[in-house]
Amino acid sequence: MKNLIKKHLALPLIFLITTSLFAINNYSFSITPHAGVTFSQVDEILYDSNGEQCSLLEWEQKPVVDTGFSLDFQLNRFLISTDFEASFLAGDSKMTDTDWSNGKKYSVTVHPLEASKNFDTSIMFAYKINSQKCQWLTLQPELQLEYKYIDFDAGNGKGVRYDRNIKVYGVDLTRHSFFVFTGFKGIAELGNRFNIAAEFLFAPYTYQYEKDFHEGVKNPFTSIEIQKGYFSKFRTGLSAGIKLNEKLAVNLFSQVLFGTKDKGDFYSNYYTEKITKFEDQQSGTNIFAFKCGISTSYLFF
Repeated sequence: MKNLIKKHLALPLIFLITTSLFAINNYSFSITPHAGVTFSQVDEILYDSNGEQCSLLEWEQKPVVDTGFSLDFQLNRFLISTDFEASFLAGDSKMTDTDWSNGKKYSVTVHPLEASKNFDTSIMFAYKINSQKCQWLTLQPELQLEYKYIDFDAGNGKGVRYDRNIKVYGVDLTRHSFFVFTGFKGIAELGNRFNIAAEFLFAPYTYQYEKDFHEGVKNPFTSIEIQKGYFSKFRTGLSAGIKLNEKLAVNLFSQVLFGTKDKGDFYSNYYTEKITKFEDQQSGTNIFAFKCGISTSYLFF
């Protein structure tokens, strides 16, 4: 009896949903390939038992080339956008390793960045609000979930330790980051073809997981750092676009990601055989990135 009722209810329900979707005529779907360059720095920090910074690894990318695409689906005023991006090393980049003891700097080594892999994916939900008095202005609240993957390989380096020239082995870093961003975008239509947009987003929650491997013959070791941040990361962006026709548009864009340091747990096998949590020490991290590029949007329907 229950199966019979389900069968009789299923067909009208499917028909209702299907006809409702086809009745909606205010929807669109577009694809936007994009390319650009990014200049960034990721900081990997270690604090001693007194809370003082005792180690800093500055991973610089100057620059990387970004390529990717986004898919945008709009239904009435609601917008869902997904983005996929890969970045590859294009210039001379480096990692600088600095150490302190009792507040005094005693070691600085510089390592060439021999390989860098960056993958980024995100999904964004937005709602377009049009002003009754200013028809050319649109305010867009946004919620964005973003995942970033970074894989760095720094080669053997050289520098100064206790006033002596030294050579040291390389370091590899793998980093997973998850951001929850929210904020607003303002879009101004300048006539029928041109538009400019500005956005400001902040991250109520950030999660970072980093694993680095310090190479060496006698004493190689691995460290793991986990940090959570609250309202510590921000993103701003500017863009300008032109519609070439009803289907095609070109945009220039720039974006800055910045924030404050996040602190968290530190694990290592520097003194032990197994990776162990250091109860009296904390890890830290920060990131800064400037991105600019060009995109081309094609409207399918």
